[in-house]
Amino acid sequence: MPGFDWAEAAKSEWRRRNAGLFEERPMRVHFRTETIERALKLIEPKGSATVLDPTVLREKYEAVVQLSEFAALYIFHLVGTKPKTYWRVDGLKSAGRGLQALCALLLFMNDWDIARASSAFARLTTLPPAADGTEGNVMGLNPFHDYESWQILHEAKRVAARRTDDRPVAEQIDAIKTEMHIAHREWLAKTIPHSDVL
Repeated sequence: MPGFDWAEAAKSEWRRRNAGLFEERPMRVHFRTETIERALKLIEPKGSATVLDPTVLREKYEAVVQLSEFAALYIFHLVGTKPKTYWRVDGLKSAGRGLQALCALLLFMNDWDIARASSAFARLTTLPPAADGTEGNVMGLNPFHDYESWQILHEAKRVAARRTDDRPVAEQIDAIKTEMHIAHREWLAKTIPHSDVL
């Protein structure tokens, strides 16, 4: 077939052969470039140190994302401006980091009750602007800033524990590509015995 993509075919075959590594995962994680880069930076200075298991915070993280989605829609309907969005680990959109930090704070102050925190957020939007211009001085620290990166590390550790081939994945894919080329040449030689097979 003209234009056959051997590299993509080898990757697809690697995924098929290694499907068991990714079964029974409790959460869906998107391995996006920026999240992977951040995850690598998190473990770089720590070496083999223990890292955060994000599964213990999953319910709270989901509550923060749910409240921030509500807050983003609320702001949009109130002033017609959407806050900056980012991609969540399961592929859904949510509000930007600043709004997420505020929502985490509101949930914490309201014992992680989404209804009470939503009400608190709505009350905040009805407050008049500060006469002295200090309304911009409130800063929230986002406890879930690196949540997606910790999820990547946690899932990578789970996958690594199930691996049977310790070679780097790129090396395994190259080996599969070579196998596929050899199998193709053998098939071609049997199909057209007197042709020159490269």
